[in-house]
Amino acid sequence: MEGMNTDLRGRLRRFGLAGAVMVHLCLAGCSVAVENGAADRAASAPAQAVSMQKDPTPAELEKMIVERLQRFWDLSQSRDPRDGTKLEDLNKEIKELLRRNGTRKEVLEYGFPGLSKEMAVATSPDGKLRFYSWDDMSGGTMRFHEKVVQFVGSDGKVRVIVEDPDRSKGGQPFFHQIFQMEVKDGPLYFGNFTMIASTSLNAQAIEAMKIDGNKLKREVKVFETEEGLSGELWIEYDFFTVVDRKERPIRLFEFDPETKTLRHPYIDEEIEGHPGQGKVTDKWVTYKFTDGRFRKVDKEN
Repeated sequence: MEGMNTDLRGRLRRFGLAGAVMVHLCLAGCSVAVENGAADRAASAPAQAVSMQKDPTPAELEKMIVERLQRFWDLSQSRDPRDGTKLEDLNKEIKELLRRNGTRKEVLEYGFPGLSKEMAVATSPDGKLRFYSWDDMSGGTMRFHEKVVQFVGSDGKVRVIVEDPDRSKGGQPFFHQIFQMEVKDGPLYFGNFTMIASTSLNAQAIEAMKIDGNKLKREVKVFETEEGLSGELWIEYDFFTVVDRKERPIRLFEFDPETKTLRHPYIDEEIEGHPGQGKVTDKWVTYKFTDGRFRKVDKEN
């Protein structure tokens, strides 16, 4: 399975994911970008809720976000409809804390050991790109994740992108690791994310990215697929075929920067009782980077 073929689009459409599987997380008009030192700190509802006399240290910022997330998780269990507004307010406060403070280098350089236990924090090996992702608790078996991105532009300033995804298009994924490869014109990043469509149906993908000047370029077309050159590689699978694995989140993509090879398990779509969802096997599908793109090599046994 590679790219995003027609059959996969059709299957995911039945789960309300048509359009969401090609998530352009950084489209103009769907995100808010903030430059270092240039953030407009005019008062707003969430801004007032998190305003401070001075900037918090990274450790203090972590504590503030963790406290809100913990209240967020507690409220998500409530059946009182009035708590829905409280959830929305807390979610706005979390995004605002990251927006207001994310342009500071010391925040990007901080490891967030406590926060990483409450949300997915994925950082590139060179420390210049990071994704914060957390479940907004608005879904049922299909999950929706908020995302905030930090990256260092060519001018050395840290920038923040607060994503505002369109939930009408289906589930929203979370990033849980970032690979990195050096090419002639600078680092190429590979964000690994997971989309939860239902209790059993999951999809996982790699998205190629590059910092181009002071902008983050998404879906860089480096993957050779049956449908043509793509900026993403996708696999769809039945979660219950990997439920016994110890790691969380499940990580199905592996990358070797020395050999410039990327691989994922072969997905057997003929799984009995779950046709079309796919069984994760112990065989591998490998892609090798040559002549500026990843090409698939023979399936490994």
